[in-house]
Amino acid sequence: MAYLHQVLHAAVPTACGRRNGIDWPCGVLVVPRARGATLRDAFVITTREARAFADGALVSHSASSLPRRASALRRAMNRAAGGMLRYRNVHAFGVAHQAHSADQSDDALVAMIGAVAFPASSALVDAIGNDALVPTHRYIFFRMP
Repeated sequence: MAYLHQVLHAAVPTACGRRNGIDWPCGVLVVPRARGATLRDAFVITTREARAFADGALVSHSASSLPRRASALRRAMNRAAGGMLRYRNVHAFGVAHQAHSADQSDDALVAMIGAVAFPASSALVDAIGNDALVPTHRYIFFRMP
């Protein structure tokens, strides 16, 4: 049984889905690039509920209170995924993480929530559309282990 546990944890994380030859992430962390920004201003758009992540890492957030640009990203991802996946869940970082600097590595941020960075292919970015991605934020796509 211990061996099976090791094998399952050593397995390479997979995408949440594949459509039109594009591997789709389980979600995206949207992190501000502003100097001195904290994780209080970051949010996560994902196919998963908050309980799927590390304990206390994320709390559910109302999609209706998202900034306009974030709503545009969420709509673009849902439209591009074509119904296969639904990026319906929006989360904020839990209270214990909100004061942390947003200026951390991608790997550190996704590890904080219990996920793994998912390199975005050019096909994924093209499918979402550059209009949904703004230079004032960093977009860290992730998958679940």
